[in-house]
Amino acid sequence: MSWRRALFSKESNYNPVPTAWDYATSNIVEDGSFIRILNAEGNWIGGRVTGAAYFTSYPEPRDVFIDEAWRLDEDGTFIDQISGPAGVWVPCTDARLVQIIPPPPPDPADDA
Repeated sequence: MSWRRALFSKESNYNPVPTAWDYATSNIVEDGSFIRILNAEGNWIGGRVTGAAYFTSYPEPRDVFIDEAWRLDEDGTFIDQISGPAGVWVPCTDARLVQIIPPPPPDPADDA
């Protein structure tokens, strides 16, 4: 078996995605996932990301454009959407924590 076949086989744990940031952000659902970022100053920034959101990829620094900004409390709990801004750009290079939260499941009552 060639080294290339061994490296890219299902038995290998090698992943060609260059960074964990690229891997995590490439799998974000565009239909309403939430993201919250604990910045270096200890403040939470976050919101809902849809198809208009943007995540940088390698070799650029880790940044995100959150297209629907939300107000978060001191514990990082989402309070409500901030009306007015068209979105918020957040540099994540020095972030202490970045969490991606999938959208809530659809409410069956909405189908009735």
